[in-house]
Amino acid sequence: MRRSYYETKKSIRWFLQSVDAVTDFSVRLLPAQKLPPRADSEPFRVLLLTMGHLGDTLVFSYILPLIQERYPGAIIDVVAGSWCDPIWQHNPHVRRVIHVDHLICNRRPLSLAQKLGIHWQTSYQAIQQLREAVYDISLDIRYADPPSHFLLPFIKARKRIGMGTRRFGGLLDAEFFVPQRGSTFHHVAVSTPLFRALGLTASLETLKPVFYVKETALETLQAKLNASLGDRSAILICPETGMTEKNMPAQFWQRLLLRLMTETDAAVVWSGQKAETADWLNNPDLAPFRHRLVNAVSKLTIDDLATLAKHALLAITLDSFPAHLCPIFCPLIAFYKKNGTGFEFFPIGNQPIVIIHDHAESRNATLPRPHFESMYVQDVDGDETLRLTILKIRQLKALTVQP
Repeated sequence: MRRSYYETKKSIRWFLQSVDAVTDFSVRLLPAQKLPPRADSEPFRVLLLTMGHLGDTLVFSYILPLIQERYPGAIIDVVAGSWCDPIWQHNPHVRRVIHVDHLICNRRPLSLAQKLGIHWQTSYQAIQQLREAVYDISLDIRYADPPSHFLLPFIKARKRIGMGTRRFGGLLDAEFFVPQRGSTFHHVAVSTPLFRALGLTASLETLKPVFYVKETALETLQAKLNASLGDRSAILICPETGMTEKNMPAQFWQRLLLRLMTETDAAVVWSGQKAETADWLNNPDLAPFRHRLVNAVSKLTIDDLATLAKHALLAITLDSFPAHLCPIFCPLIAFYKKNGTGFEFFPIGNQPIVIIHDHAESRNATLPRPHFESMYVQDVDGDETLRLTILKIRQLKALTVQP
């Protein structure tokens, strides 16, 4: 079998090929796992594994209702980082979540030694829990680092499905691949064969985004933010990402805010986690509009954010978790920078989506979903983006889709 690696750099491809050669040789030496056939009276058991961040995990979770529809009464367990707990917290389809806080994906402000210690500790604890169960299928659709396949020797599964593009593919029973990095593809589209192997008919065109939120009472949110929030009257802005290269400069956001204030009558809920994000509101030019600016920095949980999206006129975000969460509930305008992921991780939603980006490889790429539009600009930090944003806000006000 010829593997297709998600990498173009020769040194890394050589490393991946070497690891796979050792893995393939080792698998041939190990005795085949023998599990009893599933009795008809037993529920179908599925183990979903993802070492990703919040956005990846949210999109992965969209297949859970489809699994329950295909296998009524199925038992679904999840292996994921502890930072993804808000995705599963209220999900009625998940029986239990097993944590593996992988070193590569841990963005917490810890030293490398601390992250490595947590990685080993959570992996060991996960292995102890996984050894107790037998699953009909294990599934990991992640094709970028890190894969979860290192856990497979400790998992009792009748069929193991996953991507073989980042090593350890020999441990899988059904191994799938994606194009090389630099190719134009969407991560949901390349996951379709894995869904099919699970018996699902999900595709990029048909997948329905869903997030099970414990909605915060509007009165509670208004008290928390010390502001009045009318239904569908405010623009929710999320100007942060977890990766520096995807961020936009403070000057861009201040210019955008000034245009929003002067050219629309909307209020703005300004969210985030960093103190410096709140400082961006201190621009003297914004002083006349303070009554329409709501500072929500460091005040919102993910359930709060989802609740606000349900009541928002629209959301404006970067290439980040809110870009995937918000369009489940409200229209979205998202800015994608050329040194980010581009078309590969354009969000899907239930509401209209506009992507404004300067990602050259994604220039002609779009998604086959209703009310989706991507717009290429030469400089996503520039005036053209500001002009298009105001234009699209006016258009999207008439395009809100009723849930």
